[in-house]
Amino acid sequence: MKKFLVLISVLLLLLSLCACSTDAREAKYQIIALCEKRGLSDVSVTISPYQKSGNYKVCNVNVSCSDFDSLDFDMMYLLFYNIDSLHISGSNLIWTYYGISISSGGHTYTFKEGSSKTGESGYVYCDNKELYEVQYTVSTAKGSNESGSTSSDSGARHSDSEAWACTQDIVEGNLKSPSTAKFCKVTDATITHDGDKYTVKGWVDAANSFGATVRTNFTVEYTATAKGYKSASVTFD
Repeated sequence: MKKFLVLISVLLLLLSLCACSTDAREAKYQIIALCEKRGLSDVSVTISPYQKSGNYKVCNVNVSCSDFDSLDFDMMYLLFYNIDSLHISGSNLIWTYYGISISSGGHTYTFKEGSSKTGESGYVYCDNKELYEVQYTVSTAKGSNESGSTSSDSGARHSDSEAWACTQDIVEGNLKSPSTAKFCKVTDATITHDGDKYTVKGWVDAANSFGATVRTNFTVEYTATAKGYKSASVTFD
């Protein structure tokens, strides 16, 4: 009986390690996809062994890539925020903003967030030196794809690269096979805005329900926020 219990314990441990390994592989795949969608190349991801914290497995994430410094500061922050917000469905593997770093061009980039009663700030650091700060008020700070009132201008403005990144997130969320999506170049898209209300038109090649690749035109409308977007919709032509 004692040998049987030991065997069961070993099997449970192996199953736990296998599940964690699967979660880590899926996390790596999604993080690499986020980086490549922002135009980064030579992307690789390292996920540290996890530390137990209650029901969660907390780990650190390091991304190694080329050309991170080619992104504008807003896009750097948005990529960090997207990685921080990433969640593997059905998994209790997580990471926190202070556990994320990006290595590129001989430099190490990190980010953090802070808050107060009057507002919130996000920071990007390069080799532990503050590189960029984004500030936004608590009332207008919304996470990606969060619904909210659109009756007033939040004051948020996006560069074309930010608007294109938000657009790809919105479109992929409405595709049958988002992993197959190949978007037109941002220079081939039409990006307009009225205050914080953005309209983006472009096309995407993606597999349909039958596995065939089809090119579809789209129009995305969303409201810009300091950390992403809200009140998003997409129409396929």
